Amino acid sequence: MNLKETEAYIIREIKADYSHEEAASIAKILLMHLLRTTDINYIQAYSHEFPSALLPQLMNFISELQQGSPVQYVTGEAHFLGYDFIVSPDALIPRRETEELVALIISENKKMPNPLILDIGTGSGCIAITLKKAIPG
Repeated sequence: MNLKETEAYIIREIKADYSHEEAASIAKILLMHLLRTTDINYIQAYSHEFPSALLPQLMNFISELQQGSPVQYVTGEAHFLGYDFIVSPDALIPRRETEELVALIISENKKMPNPLILDIGTGSGCIAITLKKAIPG
């Protein structure tokens, strides 16, 4: 089974719980995670065979999705403002609205010398880490 066929298989398996667009996006996220690849390499590898050694892990991922786990908990990764963070059910998944808020905080505080910012209940740490990287002072 090539990568394109594998992607179509994942979509069929999870489409009961997601729109086609969401299922396609999730399938791509799962496959890129399993193959440890980037968007460009993923597209280039579309006709390549999916490694059979990864099938058990893929089946486990599909099962977790069918049981209602968010894709970020399935892969253990969430993307936030260009950074990858490790996530688990012990911490909330970073949301787009939070990215917007952090981007606003960065733009408002980037020019301030040594701003003081407090993050209570850090969770995955995405807010504090992203702010520290963007506003080193």
